[in-house]
Amino acid sequence: MPRIDPKHGFVSLDALFSMIPLVMMVSLILALTSTVVKESAISMHRQQVFDKLVSIADYSVEFGLAEADPDDPEGGRVPNLIDRSLLTDAYADGLMERSGLGKLMISLDSPSDDMDICIYRLVAEGGTRAIKRLFVCGS
Repeated sequence: MPRIDPKHGFVSLDALFSMIPLVMMVSLILALTSTVVKESAISMHRQQVFDKLVSIADYSVEFGLAEADPDDPEGGRVPNLIDRSLLTDAYADGLMERSGLGKLMISLDSPSDDMDICIYRLVAEGGTRAIKRLFVCGS
């Protein structure tokens, strides 16, 4: 009958207990990596939304909502001079669809609180030439 050496069992238990810290360290590293990736994705999404809003605001101020220049026979626009009649829900919906945003609000009034990011551009409003802020908000 073969004799069982008690030292073999001790080595197996010792190896098992030394593996526990390694498994814990690997699981901690995986959890940390997952958190960093999620935060990075959120940050990248916010930056993309911000970039789209900047583009929409610049387009609106220079072309989309700008009044036509009466002195330009080619139908040019006067940047930063906003024609309020062009500021409609259909205009905002069209830009929202083209940009791929979930929500978009373009308004001369204060923005609502349900939007993630808001920027504004200083503009002059039509005939009165009153200085206003054109808010462009989205998420």
